Amino acid sequence: MECFYINLDRAPERRRFVEDNFRQHKAPGWFLSRISAVNRDDVLRAGIRGKIGETEKACHLSHRNAIAEAVEAPGHVMILEDDVLFGPHSCAGIERALAQMPAGDWDVMFSDLSITDPRYMADLLRTRRELVADDRLFMPNLKTVPHCGATAYIVNERYKERLHELVNISPLDAPYDILLRWHVMHGETRGFMIFPFPTSLSTFADASQIEAADRQDDTLWNAYRRLVWADRDFDSATAKLRELGCDFPDAA
Repeated sequence: MECFYINLDRAPERRRFVEDNFRQHKAPGWFLSRISAVNRDDVLRAGIRGKIGETEKACHLSHRNAIAEAVEAPGHVMILEDDVLFGPHSCAGIERALAQMPAGDWDVMFSDLSITDPRYMADLLRTRRELVADDRLFMPNLKTVPHCGATAYIVNERYKERLHELVNISPLDAPYDILLRWHVMHGETRGFMIFPFPTSLSTFADASQIEAADRQDDTLWNAYRRLVWADRDFDSATAKLRELGCDFPDAA
C-alpha cells in the first residue's frame, strides 16, 4: 500500500512523528511518501476563489495534490493528514477490510472519521465491544451516516482519477471533508468506513493547524475517535476530557 501524507514545510516535528510512527507499525509492502502541504500564503498569492477561508482552501488543495500524486502509484492508495496515528493492528486491519470488501463495490474507504450523530456514536461504541470480542470488522456504507473528517482514507485504484476530477474544482465553497461527504451522500462516491477504526489521531490533532487549538467541542470529537480505535488506550483516549472542567457543558 502506497501512503501519501500531507505536511507543511514549517511542521518538521509532525513530519518526524508520523514517519517514526509509520515505520514502527508498517507491514511489508507498505510505503510512505510526503506531500508538501499548500499553506495560507500560497492560497493568497494564487488568488484562489471560494467562500471558505484560506486555511480550508489550503487543506483542499493539499488533498487534491496528494490524490494527483497517488494517481501514478500502483494499486489502492492511502491519503493521510499528518496527525494520523498508526498502531500495531492498523495495517492488518486495513488489509483485512479490503480483502472482505470486493474491489468493485467501493470507491473510498475511511479508516477514521468523526461521527456526528450522537445516537449512532453510542450504537457504535456498543458494537465495538461485540466486534472486538468476536475479532470481526464492520464496514458500514456512509451514504446515510452523518460524518466528517479526512484524516485517513483509502482510494480504490480504479477511482483515483475520478476522485481527482471531483476535487479539482473552482471555486472552493465547502471544506474538503464536507465536499467528500456530499459526493458520498449523493451517490457519486461509494464511501465506507472500517470499524473499529484501524487508525486514530495523534496528539497533534488537539492543536489543529486549521481550527483554533482551544476548541473544546473538537476535544469531544477527538476523544470519541480514540475510544473506538482498534488499538485504543482508554486512559489516553479520555485524558483530554478530564481536563475540560465542570463548567464546560452548556446547561441547556
